[in-house]
Amino acid sequence: MADEGTVPLGHIRASHRVLGWCSLCPEHDAMDELLAWRDDSYMDPADEADPPLAITTAYTTCGACGTEESVLTSVVTIRTRTGRRQVAQWAYCLNCDDIPEAADGKA
Repeated sequence: MADEGTVPLGHIRASHRVLGWCSLCPEHDAMDELLAWRDDSYMDPADEADPPLAITTAYTTCGACGTEESVLTSVVTIRTRTGRRQVAQWAYCLNCDDIPEAADGKA
């Protein structure tokens, strides 16, 4: 997660601003930093447990047509400094094309 504020004394400010860490941080080395700068698809091992962006899906029964496991509900969350935050949610019936109302009252 990119750090927009403080950087430990002696650490690399640009890396902390973009990557959230640098090669001088614990659990990282120069090769980690080099790969992160050279390869946009590089994934920090720490991100595997708590990725910056997560999409979860679930299948439920449609209230309109009654077909089991036909409503696909997707929830998108992002990781922030204070924890995970939901940024989007949608539901769609794959059988009858119904768009059920979300639990929070928003479509």
